[in-house]
Amino acid sequence: MDKPDCGIVATVATDAHVLSYDVPRSYSDLMFNMHPHFAKPGDIPLPYAADTTCHFPEPDAEIDHDAVLIGLHYQQRDQWVAALRSRGMHVIYELGLVFDDYRQQVCRAPIGLNWSSSKDMNQRVFELMAMGRCPVIDRVPDLELVGLKEDVHYLGFDTLSEAVQKVEWALDNLNESQEIARRARKFVLANHTYQHRVNAILKKAGLL
Repeated sequence: MDKPDCGIVATVATDAHVLSYDVPRSYSDLMFNMHPHFAKPGDIPLPYAADTTCHFPEPDAEIDHDAVLIGLHYQQRDQWVAALRSRGMHVIYELGLVFDDYRQQVCRAPIGLNWSSSKDMNQRVFELMAMGRCPVIDRVPDLELVGLKEDVHYLGFDTLSEAVQKVEWALDNLNESQEIARRARKFVLANHTYQHRVNAILKKAGLL
């Protein structure tokens, strides 16, 4: 495919962990990749972020669950939620919710869960933090790249048993886990919103 007849062509690869972007990569002046772990030579890292217009805490929300995971029901997520529920925990586990409905459900629990599909740092990481949930997430290569630190901004795990243990710890130590949530939210708002990403694109293109 020929390059479009315009000025700078910038492409953002949003799903590089599952899709090929070789065609747009061939004609783009700037190729941004939201999955740095799956980037190719010449790609510019541009991780996911939080949208401050819909990812924020609900101060009046009723906290009537222990943990929440809204997303596709992969096998490892199914097993995790089942293990938590078998221990008497109340877990919201849904998919398909967006915008206000999504935020309102997430804010019904103090603990936000995430288990990536392919060791990719997905958008849920930033969303949970922006909404003030304590993130219990699997350790993936890109976390350190964006400045997120374990036990400072999130609780990390590699295995199912460790994932269960981290949720149990977060619930048994709510003061500490909520402090993690506060630090994470502050860090994301200062560094990882979509306004930051737009500015990064414009600066790289010499337009800002």
